[in-house]
Parts: sequence; C-alpha cells; structure tokens
Amino acid sequence: MNAVAPHLGFSQAIDLLEIETARVPQVDCPTVHRFAGGVYFRETSAPAGTLVTTKIHLTEHPFMLLKGTVRVFTEGGGVVELTAPYCGVTKVGTRRACYCVTDVVWVTFHATESTDVAEIEKTLFLDYDHGGVKLEAALEAQ
Repeated sequence: MNAVAPHLGFSQAIDLLEIETARVPQVDCPTVHRFAGGVYFRETSAPAGTLVTTKIHLTEHPFMLLKGTVRVFTEGGGVVELTAPYCGVTKVGTRRACYCVTDVVWVTFHATESTDVAEIEKTLFLDYDHGGVKLEAALEAQ
C-alpha cells in the first residue's frame, strides 16, 4: 500500500487492497454450496499464502474454520490468528481481509429455504462497488 493507507478508514483500506491485488494473478478459491433442513452451507477453500477479502455481510451467522490457520484483519479488532477447529459468529456489517497461513477451509451457515445461490447471495452480501468506484474502472485509471 502507499503512504495514504494509514489515513484511510478500514473499509477504504480494504477497497485499496482489493484494487491493488487485482493487478496480480488471482488464486482459485473454490466455494461448495450445500443445503439441508433450511440451512445453506457455504464452504470456501483457499491455499496457503492467499490473501482473501470478504464482501460486507448483511446477516449475523455462524462460521467454522474447519482446516488451517488464518490471520484475520477486522475493523476494530486488529489482527487475530485463528486455527482450526474454530467456531465464531459473523456480525452484520462485517468485512474482513484474511491471510491464509496454511491451506484453509472456512464454512458459513445461513438459514434459508431457498436453494438459489444467486438469490441467497443478494440477502447475504451488500452490493458494494468500492465506494462508488467499480474495480475495473479503478484499475484502468491507474
């Protein structure tokens, strides 16, 4: 990041991080979608050395770190290192940047009767465009 980063708010710093990391080759972090008994399970895997940023969450929901160790940067919480097995709760408005120290498997759980992933995602994540700047436009401008 540049010298301006220390003066940014948390969400703006994550925006900048996403814009800058979009310049390098991206890592495949597959997500598996499962459904049972009115619950949507969202399981994402990421290899060691990966930097992952999350969307802004619209719901409170449980999560489990099933495998690995991850350093989580959260607003107001600084850096927390989590090692599997770990269970936690994501609060409304949460946005994270995570560095995968090892290969990681992270699962979230959401109450819903829907099995339409695109429709479910509309209820889970804020439709956010980097503070009014689309990522593609920001990259082209630089």
